Amino acid sequence: MASDGSYFVGDASPNAVRAPCQYRFMGAQQTRRKRLQLPSLWIVFANVLLLVVAILLVVDNREGGMRQPSATPHRKAQQPAAGTAPVRLVGINLSGQHLLELTAPDADLSGANLNDADLVGAELAAALLSGACLRGAVFIRADLSRAHLDGADVRGADFTDATLTHAVFNRAIYNDRTRWPSGPPAGAIRAPGAPHNC
Repeated sequence: MASDGSYFVGDASPNAVRAPCQYRFMGAQQTRRKRLQLPSLWIVFANVLLLVVAILLVVDNREGGMRQPSATPHRKAQQPAAGTAPVRLVGINLSGQHLLELTAPDADLSGANLNDADLVGAELAAALLSGACLRGAVFIRADLSRAHLDGADVRGADFTDATLTHAVFNRAIYNDRTRWPSGPPAGAIRAPGAPHNC
């Protein structure tokens, strides 16, 4: 047996023919070498993939696909297309959202959570806000004409300069911090500490 683990066939001279087991041993070494090279190929592939993604992001950014957020925290809400069906967002949670000049006439926001929402200049004519949580919501210059706010919690809401013509506030709860354009509407209940589900 030679020092490298192979066997000699015939005499033990250096010119003797080596047995096939040497080739099996060499094959195992070559396989090990290939396995050692395999992870480095995956690393190269991953780096190339990351480079391609980075190039695509740069190109997309130049074309305006990835827009930077505006410097102002208030953005106008998207306007629905003309002739579309009324928006139905029953029970949605929009608390604290900036919905400036939202246009959603006839929208169904029954039971919605709009606590501390910014709805300055919103168009909510004939909207359904029955049972909605409107604590601290800002409706300055909003159009709520013919809106139904039955049982809504409007404690601390600001309706300064809002249009409330024919709006229904039956059993709506308000407190001393609620601001009205010209006093509380008929049907609203002044209950500063009344329990409510909001």
